[in-house]
Amino acid sequence: MALQELVPAYEHEERHREAVTEISWYERTLADWPDRSLLVFNAVLAGDPEPARRQHALLSDPEDAQWRPARDRQHRVLARAADAERASSLGPSELRGRQYVISGTVLGTPSPYGFDAGTNGRYA
Repeated sequence: MALQELVPAYEHEERHREAVTEISWYERTLADWPDRSLLVFNAVLAGDPEPARRQHALLSDPEDAQWRPARDRQHRVLARAADAERASSLGPSELRGRQYVISGTVLGTPSPYGFDAGTNGRYA
């Protein structure tokens, strides 16, 4: 499917919200693995865990063993998102929460150059 080529191109450019938009056009016809799982992944990276949770709930257990690690990672990421949302929103400028959700790590020191320079507190 061409979508499986387009979405990684968006991901490579960190255009996750656009990837979600494109995948969503085909939502009714998506195969669970990998198509719908790409929607979950990109929704999380776009900072929008609610659609990710809805789509994740629709996923069947993967028949092919190669997708089981992805499913397990999605479980962990969405559990961390639920934890982080109790402390703050996970919008695009919420650097520490998003870092925790995506990787399970804690950002110890944000950039001293501020949040308004387009980097949202990241070192660049």
